[in-house]
Amino acid sequence: NVEDSTPAVNPLAGLHMYRLLSLLGQTALSTLVHLDTRVLDELKHRSSVRQQIEDSKREKKLQKRGNKSLNESGVDAAEEELGLQGATADDAEAEHVRQVLEREIVTGPGYLSRFTPLLQHICSSPQLYPCHRIQNAAVLALCKFMLVSSDLCEANIQLLFTLLEKSSDEKTRCNIMILLHDLIIR
Repeated sequence: NVEDSTPAVNPLAGLHMYRLLSLLGQTALSTLVHLDTRVLDELKHRSSVRQQIEDSKREKKLQKRGNKSLNESGVDAAEEELGLQGATADDAEAEHVRQVLEREIVTGPGYLSRFTPLLQHICSSPQLYPCHRIQNAAVLALCKFMLVSSDLCEANIQLLFTLLEKSSDEKTRCNIMILLHDLIIR
């Protein structure tokens, strides 16, 4: 009816919102896994290849000189030092990946960071989003975002506990309990 002033609600809007929220959470989690495993492993592999090349060059130089000095265990002192440098390089690479996760994916300039306020709004305003499915998807996505960034986790942990205490949906409460465990482990 044209004279009716109440706006028509699209029944698919809730489904689209649910899918968007689910996609956001899964993207954040997949990015975390990708950076934590594949990218870090590739950085370590490149570092070890670089280290092997440097070791072989150093060994050739020492063999040309003919004055390679060995300690009691048969290991060159320079090689021992390089082993420590390799561990330091691994730590630096892991720290770099953590910094990217912390400051660029769900916070800062990352594309997912644009959705963080939406997730916080949906989670903190359940009266505006009465659909339990949307609430649950928003909570799951926010928790996955929190897995990626400890700063975001610190900013929203109280919201999670409030939802755990006051949510009427038992699925939402169960998901929060499971994801709190993941947050503690991370």
